[in-house]
Amino acid sequence: MKVYLLEAAGATLDKMLLWLSENALVKVVAVFEKPDELLERIEREKPDLVFIRLGNAEIPGLKTGSIVMAIEQNIKVVFVSDEHDYALNAYEIGAYGYLLCPVAKDKFDKLVCHKQ
Repeated sequence: MKVYLLEAAGATLDKMLLWLSENALVKVVAVFEKPDELLERIEREKPDLVFIRLGNAEIPGLKTGSIVMAIEQNIKVVFVSDEHDYALNAYEIGAYGYLLCPVAKDKFDKLVCHKQ
């Protein structure tokens, strides 16, 4: 499985990278800090799962998620946020999942393991 993350450096990213490295299903992990870089990579190499951070002024997360899903319907998009505020919007655009920070490992694993 190929997983991409659109996330700024920090504790949440570190945790998710650790959990992904421990998962035998995950073969490729790439981290992007800028939406343009993520979208360019998706045009070339389609991931199975994308985690997108919401609530960061530098990352227009919901818009980026919509574009990802428009590029390829089969890409599962999971939004990660410190707030409940974006959850309804995320599901309205077709999110596969929504994780609140601090991210719980069991909820994270459930989303990763169900995408086989």
